[in-house]
Amino acid sequence: MPYAASFGPLLQTLRRRAGVSQLQLADAVGKTAQYISNIEKGKNNAPPDPAALDAMIAALQLSPAEAREFRLCAYADRGTLPPELLRYMEACPPLLDLVWDGMQQGLTAADWAELHREMIK
Repeated sequence: MPYAASFGPLLQTLRRRAGVSQLQLADAVGKTAQYISNIEKGKNNAPPDPAALDAMIAALQLSPAEAREFRLCAYADRGTLPPELLRYMEACPPLLDLVWDGMQQGLTAADWAELHREMIK
């Protein structure tokens, strides 16, 4: 699941893969089928709230890796990061420095992936 994917089509794909109707997903989330339809059509301007995302993840039976990327996509589609990730980054100034330095040096996704592999060895 790429982060750059539009959240609406991604939600629709995962919902269909799970064999869940818009109404069933809406019931699981405590919203209306119109709410789910609007997200899938890109008509919702804000990501679902964290509780709604958790309910969607459960209803769609996403793996932990899929859930992580699903969350990131939900927020990235709206030009932001999940609140818990933003809070963590704000609480870790050296992490922000690292990201800024990487941007200044023009690090690519492949560069970051290599740094990550080296870090977790």
